[in-house]
Amino acid sequence: RRHPLIQWENVWFTFTDDRFVPASHPESNEGLAREHLLAPLHVSESKIVSLVRADDPYESAEDTQHLLRRLFGAEPVLDIAILG
Repeated sequence: RRHPLIQWENVWFTFTDDRFVPASHPESNEGLAREHLLAPLHVSESKIVSLVRADDPYESAEDTQHLLRRLFGAEPVLDIAILG
C-alpha cells in the first residue's frame, strides 16, 4: 500500500544480486521485488533501474554504471539498500 507521506515520483529503485539473471528468471531478486513490491505500489517502469541490461555481465555493468551516473551524478548515493 502506498504511504501518503512518501513522494513516490522522487523514488528510484535498483537492485543488487550476486547472480547474473534477468528479472524474468524465477530466482531473480529483481523479479521478486518487481512482482511483490513494485507492482502492487504501481511504481513506474521509468523509476526502475535494472542491472541486467545486456547479455554480457560486464557490458551490462558498464551500461548500468553509465545510466546511474547520468541520472544521479558521478558518485551516485543510495539512501536505502535492501539486500536479498
